[in-house]
Amino acid sequence: MHLTFEGALVEVDQEVKQGDSIGLSGNTGLAGFPHLNLVMTREMEYPYESFPVTFKNTLSNERSLAGGISYPAYEYGLDK
Repeated sequence: MHLTFEGALVEVDQEVKQGDSIGLSGNTGLAGFPHLNLVMTREMEYPYESFPVTFKNTLSNERSLAGGISYPAYEYGLDK
């Protein structure tokens, strides 16, 4: 959600691997600043059931990203 206009870099049912780019952050919709809401689901039915995700530049957290911690956002195209 809130990707830049036409910023989705993957298609429905496309398999992605660790390190693949999936979208370009933006502020479409009712967003006041560029950001990304990411929800991982196994099925595309509503109501959906999500599962936790941890990114390589974050602390390991079995319940997803840790609250109250700021994580770095890198400029598009930079591999840190």
